[in-house]
Amino acid sequence: MESLPKLPPKLPLSENLLIAIGTFVARFSLLELQIHYLVWNLLAPNQQGIGRLITNAIGFAELLRMLGSLFKYSTPDKKLQKRMNKLVDKLHKAGLARNDVLHSFWQNRPGLEEALVIRMQSKPKGFREELLDYDTEALFAKAEDFTSLTREVQELHVAILSSSRRLQTD
Repeated sequence: MESLPKLPPKLPLSENLLIAIGTFVARFSLLELQIHYLVWNLLAPNQQGIGRLITNAIGFAELLRMLGSLFKYSTPDKKLQKRMNKLVDKLHKAGLARNDVLHSFWQNRPGLEEALVIRMQSKPKGFREELLDYDTEALFAKAEDFTSLTREVQELHVAILSSSRRLQTD
């Protein structure tokens, strides 16, 4: 039986594109961590371990639903609730962008700083395939959006802490 020829390892994408993807993923990770911190604080201000146990067992969409519910429970301030609802919508869109990048097949376009991204999904209505174009600039721009969202989550966290007696610790 003939063995297959050994091919040298080759990166499937350009180095710059891989750096952009890594930046995208790292910035989303920081955003998600900030959301976790807020949820932990809303669940049990003095015992983050309880929050960790709960949020560790749920996905991002469920985390956002929990955040919205806990936020409404924690403050009667309608202005803060409206601000929170807008932020949750943005976070949901960020999660979809993250899914597009992480759960797709990437194909190099030789000589270009972009890739063809094939996103396949099985939905109750059937299989769906979508072609997406991503380049380094788009990935870095989305990573910057994640940084801005992280700041928004932090600012909202401070606002809820100052408006809710239940969350204020000694």
